[in-house]
Amino acid sequence: MGLKDNVTKEYMKDSRRFADVFNSFVYEGEQVIKPENLQEQDTTELLNFYGISDKLISKQEFRDVLKKCVLMRDEKAHYLLFGIENQSNIHYAMPVKNCIYDALNYGAQADETAKRHRESKDTKGAEFLSGFSKTDKLTPVITLVILWNSGVWDGPRSLHEMMCVQDPKILRFVPNYKLNLVVPGEIDDFGKFKTELQETLELISVQDDEIKMETLLTDKADVYSNIDIDSAKVLETCMKISFPNKTTEGGVDVCKAINDMIERKEKESAINFYRNGVSIEIIAKSLSLPIEKIRAWILGAGLQIL
Repeated sequence: MGLKDNVTKEYMKDSRRFADVFNSFVYEGEQVIKPENLQEQDTTELLNFYGISDKLISKQEFRDVLKKCVLMRDEKAHYLLFGIENQSNIHYAMPVKNCIYDALNYGAQADETAKRHRESKDTKGAEFLSGFSKTDKLTPVITLVILWNSGVWDGPRSLHEMMCVQDPKILRFVPNYKLNLVVPGEIDDFGKFKTELQETLELISVQDDEIKMETLLTDKADVYSNIDIDSAKVLETCMKISFPNKTTEGGVDVCKAINDMIERKEKESAINFYRNGVSIEIIAKSLSLPIEKIRAWILGAGLQIL
């Protein structure tokens, strides 16, 4: 697992952010899932079963984050399992990967139920053979995939999209599996997030567009000039930029670091343009910067102005 995966995994283990992303995705920003109602679960998805030769087969996979949630709806307790998979880049077989995670979990739930029935000896007939009674229920599993870059998800979003056959008459008999995706570049309303996840994902969404990034940093200067250290660490890793400017409040000044980075890029571009024969006036116009600034950069690089 790479640095980016480790950093985002630890970031999303936090129950506040974990609840926030699911409230945004599942409940449109309504604060239904409470951090205090989340319980950390073993991320190992393990299922033991017997093959056709009666040989014991074990299948094991490891999720990024898995939490159990207890929701009170209509004065009743509802139990759910929420999982998160963090992706640095697009995984073109993600529907299969997540389908396996969820299927293993359901298989393990059914296996655990059968074990309890065997111990209590409270089933017979078809229920005894299946290990599952007519009244037994499974806990729903919702797995969310978060893409930690500014790109769009151009991979398949469902199992059906991965099939070599696209005939609807055939596919209607093939069970589908759809991805639940959080892609920063596809989010229309970051206001649905109520934690610092809002600013983190929003900045990542514009990291490849300097104009949009400058506008965002200007509009939310009060937030980005003192962002929490955990979010700054994620932004550093995802954007590949160092944020050395700590604030007196204990946060990190993201604005200054990014503005300095943008200015360095503009300066390099201006000097390279001038070396290739482009006039100062045209450079200033193309970069939307004052002529005096371009002139100072060129002189500072030891070049003569003709």
